[in-house]
Amino acid sequence: MVAAYVAKHLGVTEENILSALANLQLTKNRTEWKKAANGADILSDVYNANPTAMKLILETFSAIPKE
Repeated sequence: MVAAYVAKHLGVTEENILSALANLQLTKNRTEWKKAANGADILSDVYNANPTAMKLILETFSAIPKE
């Protein structure tokens, strides 16, 4: 809701805010691979930075083949 308040403060119409919220896609899992518009792979792990999550990220990165 903070994002909606900031958007409204910045002049975004209520219609556009409601549309954006209606189409919002939340991250489904921790450690989710995304594809950038330029084709780059992006690892999204924004859920929580706790020791378990950090361990999973390190394990994931260590499993990536080296070129």
